[in-house]
Amino acid sequence: MRIIENQTFTATTVSMDDTFYRNCAITNCQIIYGGGDFGWDNTPISPDCKIVFIGAAQRMAMFMKALNLFKEPTPPTHLLVGTSTLTH
Repeated sequence: MRIIENQTFTATTVSMDDTFYRNCAITNCQIIYGGGDFGWDNTPISPDCKIVFIGAAQRMAMFMKALNLFKEPTPPTHLLVGTSTLTH
């Protein structure tokens, strides 16, 4: 897993797969997630970011939606993210 530290991402595409973000900031970005490992610590993700599921993550979201277990947020609600830690 790659580790990205002390960077600010603004109005760009950010991939979550196989990446750990530490002391970063993500604002007004398109966040791509395909189902791989990920993590972050002290990395706020602003509510204006758009989350895009691809590959396995997209199929899982479609499966959950078909079972009425996945509901897309309605504005101004956003995907709530927390913090996690990377352990070796």
